[in-house]
Amino acid sequence: MGIDYKIYAEVKAGHRWYNISPLIKNVKGETVLCPLRSGRSSLHFFVQDLRDGYITGGGVPEDASEEIMGLFHQPLDDATKDFFSKNITYRQYYQSQVFTVGYVPAIKNRVVKDRPYKYRGYVIKSEIAAFEVEETDTISMWLSPSEYRKLSAADKLEYAWYEWNEPNTNYEILTDLNTKVEMLLLWFLENGFPYDSGVSRSEVSYSDVRLIITTS
Repeated sequence: MGIDYKIYAEVKAGHRWYNISPLIKNVKGETVLCPLRSGRSSLHFFVQDLRDGYITGGGVPEDASEEIMGLFHQPLDDATKDFFSKNITYRQYYQSQVFTVGYVPAIKNRVVKDRPYKYRGYVIKSEIAAFEVEETDTISMWLSPSEYRKLSAADKLEYAWYEWNEPNTNYEILTDLNTKVEMLLLWFLENGFPYDSGVSRSEVSYSDVRLIITTS
């Protein structure tokens, strides 16, 4: 069946962490915390990359926001139900199932400024159309500007300039998460600081954001 991977975001303001992942009501009227990205095999190598190079902590963070804490069994020190015949607590179990990374080093700094798409070039128009309607998940051939200029006027009509990311590749996931976190943080900064909160929005920056990755 595979492993489910889910990625959530929190921001620290003052001395507390606040959830900035979306909250929606499902068709039953229940409030649901939505991950910024979820998947199985499509996220496997990306999550492994985060774990290998950017992890800042393992297990459920003790200071996590209420919404993030609600994802896990409480209290954490309860015994699990026969986890591979081992008598361990949920806290111990989550040590291998949950980890955190800093948003700036793990995501933001890895997205090249003004380069949201990894690939760009002149592509045959029919191939662009097939890619956009998901008949194919890759573009096999494209021309650089210098190669395009060498074409005849008639051949040039077959091509169009195009920029793209192949789905579920590392750079596509990076740019997607970066866009979502930037927007979510903006909404938090615009709406999360009542005048009597005692916390200043000017003290909050991208470096105060962390991602929480769950595997199950």
